[in-house]
Parts: sequence; structure tokens; C-alpha cells
Amino acid sequence: MEKILSYLHIVLPFAVLGALVFAAVYVPRRRRLDRMGLESSLLREGLLLAFFAYCGALLALLFLPDGFDLLKVLAHGYDEPFFRAGDFSFRFMQSLRHSRLMLWGNILVMVPLGFFPPLLWRDRHWYGALLLAVAFPAIAENWQLFIGRTFDVEDLILNAMGVMLGWLLWNALERPAAHCVEKWTSIPVNLPDPPSGEKA
Repeated sequence: MEKILSYLHIVLPFAVLGALVFAAVYVPRRRRLDRMGLESSLLREGLLLAFFAYCGALLALLFLPDGFDLLKVLAHGYDEPFFRAGDFSFRFMQSLRHSRLMLWGNILVMVPLGFFPPLLWRDRHWYGALLLAVAFPAIAENWQLFIGRTFDVEDLILNAMGVMLGWLLWNALERPAAHCVEKWTSIPVNLPDPPSGEKA
């Protein structure tokens, strides 16, 4: 629990920053939707706000040095070099043997990244999710080599599994979620035809 609270202390300010980015683009977005003759419900806007906040927290978690505390940095400055050499770890399944929290945390933290994009913007196929599952964790792990953290093959695999798990969750809910997206956005959504003899 203490470790979870320490992570929350680090990522919450960046989640707030993500929400502020959403607020900053809200009016231009709504004007663009109005020009296109589209609508976005309060529910969809709330999910977008949550996704922006999540992205802010995720970027802080993956792209900042360990222990980077924004509030302390703003108050007292940052007295360590931001860029410094990291390390490699090719040991696999260490989390399974030593820390179930890290194992499941590395998977679950990426699930929204696989789930929310197709839910909110539709037309996301498995190969797009697979590309995201491979590319985003790879970029994050390579970046960590430059900020004193560790390129961890286990994190790479578990993060990719989390993205694909999110997409699979979306896929399981695709038909009802697609109807929701159509209702939220007033954009027709192409649903697969039901098998013959089955009602839509």
C-alpha cells in the first residue's frame, strides 16, 4: 500500500495537468464538432477527461526519473541531473517471483491505453492495437535508458500485454460500445452483420 501511495503522489499532479490540457482544448474541440454537425454527450466528454488525466499520469510514470516529485521540484528545484545513464535488465518474470504488485501493476496500468482509443474514436483494428502495444512500451523503455532508469524486458512484455488486454476487453464489448459511440457522437458506426437468422 505504501508503494501505491508513493506512485499516486508522483502521478496525481500530472493527471491534473492532463485534465488541464483537456480543458484547454475543450472549446476549440466543441467548435470543430459544431462545424462538422456532430455532438458529444456529457458522458463521452467525461470519459475523454478521464483519458487525458490517465495519459498525463502514464507519461509521468514512464518518462520521468524515479522519484521525480513535481510539487517538490516546483518548490525547491531539481538538484539531480535529469539525464543520466540507465541500465539493462533481461531477467524475465522476476516480478512473478518477487512482487505480484509489480507484475499486475505493469499489466493493468496499460489496459486503458488499449481500451479507450477504440471506445472513444472507433475504427481501431487489432493491428493498430498491436502496433501501439509494441511501439509505446518500446519507446518508454528506451527513453528510460537516458534518465537513469532501467530498460526492463519484463516491463516491455507486461506493458504490451496490458495494451492488448485492453483491446481484447474493448473487442468483447465492441457491439454495445459501438452503439454507445454512435449515440454519443451522432456518427454512424458500421457494425458487422449478424449471422443469418439472427436479429441485430
